[in-house]
Amino acid sequence: MQTMKNPTPLSEGHFEAVQEDIVISGETYRITKVTNFDELFERMVSENTESGNNEDNIPYWTEIWPASIGLSEFIAENQELVQKKKVIELGCGLGLPGIVAARMGAAITFSDLQPDALYFACLNAEANGVNDAAYKIENWKRTSIENEYEVLIASDVSYERTAFPFLIKAFRNLLIPKGIVLLSEPGRQYARSFFSLLSNNGFRCTHHIKREVVRNEIVTNVNILILMKVN
Repeated sequence: MQTMKNPTPLSEGHFEAVQEDIVISGETYRITKVTNFDELFERMVSENTESGNNEDNIPYWTEIWPASIGLSEFIAENQELVQKKKVIELGCGLGLPGIVAARMGAAITFSDLQPDALYFACLNAEANGVNDAAYKIENWKRTSIENEYEVLIASDVSYERTAFPFLIKAFRNLLIPKGIVLLSEPGRQYARSFFSLLSNNGFRCTHHIKREVVRNEIVTNVNILILMKVN
């Protein structure tokens, strides 16, 4: 896993971006997001075809998703879960939950497979007063055992069934014993099987909260789980 202090984009000059203010528990966070998703997607498909790289490079990280807003609100309302804790955000994308955790007193590490996502996470972190974060290129299909973090936060990562075993292994590899996962997902039916797999692979769900998130006038019912690594 490669660690960096100031990530740089691989696709410099190819982004169209706007800033959006997101209010989390009464505090405003200014987030820069990418708007030319279709162009990036087409280019990544072309590059992957030419190189023979079959990794999942779809740029989902370019948007602020309801699950990330729901998780961010939960963290802000329960800051004792992250305060003075060593925290990693897995699949951070634009970094909103990790930024909120850092503002609540966490020692945050942002991680993502995509260097471009880490660049924007860094840009957003610094724009919101988070200047001492760490950044890691992390492929959750290939995590090594670190047992380093007290808290792992992840929003909307359980969107592909084939990734479930890799996610569970990543959770186990990254967390210390009795570390916790703060997980959010936007009410997908098949996510229930992921929750069951977690329960059968060394994690105990201590809380399951549901909350409504309004994003672009659409209401999403977001599941938020607290899971403890028990063995």
